[in-house]
Order: sequence, then structure tokens, then C-alpha cells
Amino acid sequence: MRYPQLFATKAIENKLNEGVKNGIIWHTQGSGKTALAYYNVKYLTHYFRNRGIVPKFYFIVDRLDLLVQASKEFNSRGLVVHKIQSKEAFVKDLKMTTVIHNSSGKPEITVVNIHKFENDPDVASKKDYNINVYIFSGRSTSQLQS
Repeated sequence: MRYPQLFATKAIENKLNEGVKNGIIWHTQGSGKTALAYYNVKYLTHYFRNRGIVPKFYFIVDRLDLLVQASKEFNSRGLVVHKIQSKEAFVKDLKMTTVIHNSSGKPEITVVNIHKFENDPDVASKKDYNINVYIFSGRSTSQLQS
């Protein structure tokens, strides 16, 4: 973990301890967004386990090549990667009470292309959840340079 990722992780922890449930960490191209997401899946799984909360992690990308790239990076670091293939599958996954899709018990992240949200800002509502599950999403986007 590089020091900016450590500082970001500590900032997340501090905000969670203050009761803040959302926020943004701004990154630039090549700054380690995927690595930060990996470290935080591990860190936040432990953080919430100690509080009796089950976290569920999503990494949201805006291009298919980023979906492939992020999936490979997460796999190489030891996370189980679940890929969402359709909007319907994404809606179903958000509403599931199970957190992981693998039977090994290994930490898992779900990678989804942002286009699965297209034309439906209300994919899930708070009334869909009746258990103590937190959903975390990270978003990776990049600009194409010409």
C-alpha cells in the first residue's frame, strides 16, 4: 500500500467512526484506484466484521476494457471477482441478502459496468434491505486522450 492509499483508508475509517456513510475519494489516472479498492475490501471487511456488519463491495467502471482490467487486477491480488453481465442481474444482485457468490469464503468484489444503470437511477431503494448489510461502491473512470 502506498502512502496516499494508506491516508485514504484512514480517512475512510475516520469518517465511518464519525457516522458518515458516504463520500468521495478523488483519484487521477494511474494513481492506484484499483489497488485502493482491493486494500479497502480487505480492510473494511475486517472493520465491519468487528461490528457485526456484513459489507458488500462493488467496483463500477465506465468501459468494458476497464471491467476486464480491474477484474484481472483483483484476481491477481487474491480477490474473487463476480462480474455483472446485465442490468437485470445487477438489480437482482443488489437486492440479494447474500454477500458473496463463491463457496470458498474468500473476500469478493463485484465489478459492474456503469451502463447497467442506464435510464434507471432508482435501481434499488432502502426498503429492499432488511438485514445489516452495507454496500460499498468504487468507481473507476478514465478519459480517452486523442
